[in-house]
Order: sequence, then structure tokens, then C-alpha cells
Amino acid sequence: MTQPVAALRSEHLLLVEDDQFSQELIALYLGKAGFANVTVASDGRQALDLAKTTPFDLVLLDLNLPRISGTEVLRRLKKEGHLTDTPVVVISSLTNMEETVLCLDLGAEDYLPKPFNARLLEGRVNDCLERYRLRRQVKAIAAQTEREQEAARRLLQTMTAPVLPSPGASFPVHGTIGYDPGPVAGGDFVDLFAVPNTGPNAGVVAFVAGTATGEGLAAPLAAARLLTLLRQAVDHAIHGQGDLDPALILQRVNATFCAGLPEDAPEDGRARTSAAAVFGLFDPQTGVARLANANFAEILAVGPARGVTPVAAPSGRSLGLYAEAVYTTHSVTLEKREVLVALTDGFADTTDAAANRLGEQRLRKTLDALAGALPTQLVASLRKEVAGFAAVPTVDRSVLALSRVEG
Repeated sequence: MTQPVAALRSEHLLLVEDDQFSQELIALYLGKAGFANVTVASDGRQALDLAKTTPFDLVLLDLNLPRISGTEVLRRLKKEGHLTDTPVVVISSLTNMEETVLCLDLGAEDYLPKPFNARLLEGRVNDCLERYRLRRQVKAIAAQTEREQEAARRLLQTMTAPVLPSPGASFPVHGTIGYDPGPVAGGDFVDLFAVPNTGPNAGVVAFVAGTATGEGLAAPLAAARLLTLLRQAVDHAIHGQGDLDPALILQRVNATFCAGLPEDAPEDGRARTSAAAVFGLFDPQTGVARLANANFAEILAVGPARGVTPVAAPSGRSLGLYAEAVYTTHSVTLEKREVLVALTDGFADTTDAAANRLGEQRLRKTLDALAGALPTQLVASLRKEVAGFAAVPTVDRSVLALSRVEG
């Protein structure tokens, strides 16, 4: 009865074997298993030269080789990085198990005992190639994820670059933001922008800070969408009403944001992308900041007279949880040389190499020492202090600060 012919395999194999009979036997077994692309090396030196110049999907390596032993071939190739991921199956007799174990310690994937068994050879080769395929797939996914994460970081950095006029008599505002992304792109978003000079809104500065939740790219994409929605809501209010109310702005943004979420997301928010945020408008002529809070924690007034004072704005639900959520506008008047500061949780949650958390107490102490500083100096000093505690951010850290220009 005719044996079925195995489908041809595309993998390129390197067989390192000095015995001609063994070469032919292994090649025969591999051919029957569908492996037609097999390169043969007869000694260790030839194997080294081939592996350095030709990519292989698997190496079958005999340990008893002339000139350079199989163990030394494996050691050199692994050390020089030519077989970083390529699986190696060592061929060894049962009497040479000590050297076989050494090769496994050096990074060999498996071993094949002599004398050869056709089914065992095919099984070992197939298993190693499948693990190799899965490793490459995981690496490809990780690389793609990293590219997407980097694109998300660049997008948010571009969108969180405030474009404000220079502080002076015509624009009496000091304002700045700081954004330090973590190793995985998170959902922090901060922005400052001048409201178009129309009617009662002349000279007013809009500000927003927040953190979106979600897995993978959901959080940074939600952050970018919320920044866009806020700009659109401000433009709509200006052209539709001529006056701005931070609570109404947040309500409009929230309703639109909820409308874009998957229809099967439960109303309790367990599978939804949400965001804690504060949005406000600052009038430098009066020093009054009107703001609406969607479950955002750290809103502070920092100045020489009152030190670090929490701004107790009534808090509503996070954005994205409930389309009919209602928010309240709260007003705070900044005193002389006082700075309005909004911080995301990433500052207090920063940890050092020993997993010690920075915490609210140390954060407040740092800010208290900066009371009286201009926003740019305050933000720069705060970021430097926290970077000294943990040089590499473990999560996103974002801050905005603004104050009046004292005339």
C-alpha cells in the first residue's frame, strides 16, 4: 500500500552531523515528514560559518563532531547571538547524557537519542518548531503593541502641548502643564487653551485634567477623544450661547462620550471606558476659576498665604458611566501669587525601586515648599522632585498649573 506523502514544509533546517550514513538517514526521515529544505554541515567549523550567515528555523546538532565539538558550537552561537531564538535539538547517544544536560543548560531546546527513531525525530522537530512559531508570534504581537503604544504617547503629547499667548498686560495668565508618560501608554490627559475673545469670555483660559481607564490602547484613545470632545463643546457653547458653564460642558462631553461606547457595555460601568476629570474656566481679570468635577481628586490652590489648600469642588460621576450624569459648577478665587494645580493620581502612586509609594503626604510637603513659585517653576520643580524619587515613571504623571499675572 502506498504511504501518503507529507505536505512540504517551508522551514529551513540545519543538520550538523559528521557521519555520512547518519546524515542520509536523518535527511530521509525529514524528507518523509515534509522537510525538503535541509542544509547539512559535516563539522563544527562549517556549522558556525553557516549559522552566522544563514537564518535557520531549527538546528539538529550532533555532539560528537570533529574540529569543534557540538557543545562548543552551541556555546559560541548562543554567546554571539546567532541562535538567540532558534531552537536547537542536540543529537547524543545515551552514554553521553552529561554533555547533553550541559547543552540543555546552555539553551538547547531538546535532545534526540541515538540510535534514531523516525517518529521520535519527527515529533521532536515538530514540537520545537511549534514552540518557535509561538515565540515569534508573541514577539511580533509585543512589537506591534509597542508601536501602537508609542503612537498613542506621541498623539497625547501632541494634544497636550498648550498654545497660550505670552503672559503680559494683554494676557495676564501664567499657565503650564507637565506630562510624563509611563512605560505603557496610559489615559492621562491635560490641556490649557485660550477661549476665543468673544463677549464675556474675553481673556478666559480653559483647563482640563483627567485620567481615562481601559485596557491596552482603550485608555489613551479615550483620553484623546475626550480632549477633542471638550474643544468641540467649548466651540459649540461659544457659538450657541455666548457664555460658558463648566458643568454644562462636562454634561455635553459625557453624553457624547457615552454614546460612542459599545451598546452591550453594562450600565454599572464594569466593562466601560471611563474617565475622572476636572474642567474649568479661569478669568485672570478677577482671579476666579469656575470648575466642574467628574470624580477628579487632586485639585489644589498653592500659595504663600494659605499653603496647600484642597479645592472642595462637588464631585459627580466619572465620565462615560452614565449618559444623564449631572455636574455642578463651583467657583474658587485665587489669592495673590496663588496657583491652581490639578494633579493626576500618578504622582502620589509613583513608586521607587523598593516599591515604596511616594504618597500624598510627601507630595503635599513638596508642593508646600513651592508655595509662591510661578506655575512653570512649580511644575518643573515638582516633576524633578518626583523623578528623583523614581527616575522611570511606573504610571502616567500629569499636572497643570495656572495663576494670574500680578500687575
